[in-house]
Amino acid sequence: MKREIKKIPFLLLFICITASVFGQDVSFREIRRKAKTTYINNGDTTIIYPIIVTKNKQVEKIINDAIRSSVFEPEDLKKNQGQDLNAALETGLISLSYEVSFRRNGILSMNIFMEGCGAYCSSYTKYFNFDLRTGKTIGLKDIFKAGRLDSFSARVLEDKRKFLEAYLLEEEKNIPEIIDTSSFSIIKEKVTTDCMKTVEMENFSLSKSAFEITDPCEFPHILRSQEPIYELKYSYKDLEQVMNPAIRNRLMK
Repeated sequence: MKREIKKIPFLLLFICITASVFGQDVSFREIRRKAKTTYINNGDTTIIYPIIVTKNKQVEKIINDAIRSSVFEPEDLKKNQGQDLNAALETGLISLSYEVSFRRNGILSMNIFMEGCGAYCSSYTKYFNFDLRTGKTIGLKDIFKAGRLDSFSARVLEDKRKFLEAYLLEEEKNIPEIIDTSSFSIIKEKVTTDCMKTVEMENFSLSKSAFEITDPCEFPHILRSQEPIYELKYSYKDLEQVMNPAIRNRLMK
């Protein structure tokens, strides 16, 4: 009996190939270190640095080079990430970790948190968004339609101002039980003359359902505990009219 061989329609084959490309595998190899006992003495591994691994070595290199340049700003490109970490440990790095917020359909969104100590300890976070098909960074101009970014930035600034106005009203109520008058004056000056004036859009992350901007209002070290906490987070559905359809579809698929 002759066995029938079914042909796969070209369109279905194309869809399968496309899905495979968009779902390109990405994993992480970690470099782990312990902080110098000069700065921290608990013996725990507090340094976990990610190395991106993909099926495309060229894409992999582009992404890892971009992360390394942002985190370490290396002068000697012949060295590797492990050597960069060792040098950072000598100058006070006590903590490094990473978090992935989106990893599918050929898009990777992640951040790296770092903390270092000198006269004081301070921390900061770097945000990364990559197209896994090419290794290139995904920027605001890739996400938003031409001519729509300025209006969206104005909206974000207005939302930030509303959060900060509410924060100042709440802080004023805490005088003198939680905060003294002179400290409140410093806080009010910082918020009204600096934080309310501008919004930094470049530090953003992507998730399954939303686009989030991180733009903290940072206070002097002595008042760090009073820093306002707020979210500048927008659902993709809410941004449907201003986002580029191609990337919106990949994020929402």
